[in-house]
Amino acid sequence: MDIIESFFQEAVSIGEEGRSVLGLFFSLYFGAITVGIAIITFIPAYASYRMKSSTKITARYVWSSDLLYQDTYVNSITLENHKDKSEAIFGIYLRLGRNVYIELEEFSERPLILPPFEAVTRTLSPVSHYSYGSTIIDINEAFRKKHLKRSIILSTSRGKYKTKSSKGRWHPRSESLRNDNIAALYCTRVENVNTKGNEYVLPTNALYIMYFTQDGKDKQSSIFGGEFSHQNDKNFAITEESLQCKEVLLKHLRGLESLKELRVDPNSIRVVNVDEIPEVERDRNFFKDTITATPNNSKLMNVVGRASAIIRQLVMDRSNHDRHAKGMTYLEKRVIVVYGALATVILFITVGYYFWG
Repeated sequence: MDIIESFFQEAVSIGEEGRSVLGLFFSLYFGAITVGIAIITFIPAYASYRMKSSTKITARYVWSSDLLYQDTYVNSITLENHKDKSEAIFGIYLRLGRNVYIELEEFSERPLILPPFEAVTRTLSPVSHYSYGSTIIDINEAFRKKHLKRSIILSTSRGKYKTKSSKGRWHPRSESLRNDNIAALYCTRVENVNTKGNEYVLPTNALYIMYFTQDGKDKQSSIFGGEFSHQNDKNFAITEESLQCKEVLLKHLRGLESLKELRVDPNSIRVVNVDEIPEVERDRNFFKDTITATPNNSKLMNVVGRASAIIRQLVMDRSNHDRHAKGMTYLEKRVIVVYGALATVILFITVGYYFWG
């Protein structure tokens, strides 16, 4: 109470002009607080409104060509909705340039619903040919033009909508092409079909696959050797001697006295050498060498790898140029480009110095 009383006494003592200045100060102070609160309230409300209003869809498509089909075609397209509302799509079209539209998919009866903040990928079949009326149109050359503008156009409930260009999906393969010290590894899976008709990944260390009938049901078991032999089914008493070859193993399995107790039909036992499976044979014929990966934390390695990739690209450009060009050599063209760039810079500096120097 003493503080409040002393404050009012000071306010009375400063006079009429001082009280006016003090009142103006408090008015501005509380006005600024009010404006700040209004802005803080407005920003999330406006952001929520933006999420609900208008349309923002990005598109990414992949086109390819197949030896079995004459025309290039779009084999997949991904649409991503960046708004907090669903969009009904009645048709998807690829526009080449400004005047050619290719109908990729049409949903006249049942529109495609693109949920909020979700992406939908559509896989398309190859194309026999493109047509306009009763005329077949060849668009292969148009697809190959690098500088031709291409865009995905959607038919929505709001009418025609041109999708935004989606950022290219990052992949380590593209990064490895720009840096020789970066390796993009793939997970290779060699698959086989089991007795139920389902595909499974073959055990890498398996030597044989045994097929047999137990209690009238078809079954199979992988057979291992060496340090992995402990994974073998103990009921079949597999030894290192029985793994000499497929014939010896088959004779060993069919001669087991425990087959009767296991209710396994001896005549149903069949042994397949893993190396004879077509998928394994193709895999081993393709992959010849094995090396050990050596990951490195040094940033210098990335710098060296980038420089190596640039040099390799220059050598490749020179080789391609010299193979196809009939006039100037690759180095002559490079020299002309460098001298042209230097001459342009000198010209701009001279003109700038003349007018503003």
